[in-house]
Amino acid sequence: LPNFIYVKRELAKQQVVMHKF
Repeated sequence: LPNFIYVKRELAKQQVVMHKF
C-alpha cells in the first residue's frame, strides 16, 4: 500500500511543522 506510506509521511511532515511552532 504505497498510498498508506505516502499519507503517513505527509502526516509526519505536518507534525514536524506543528512541532516547530
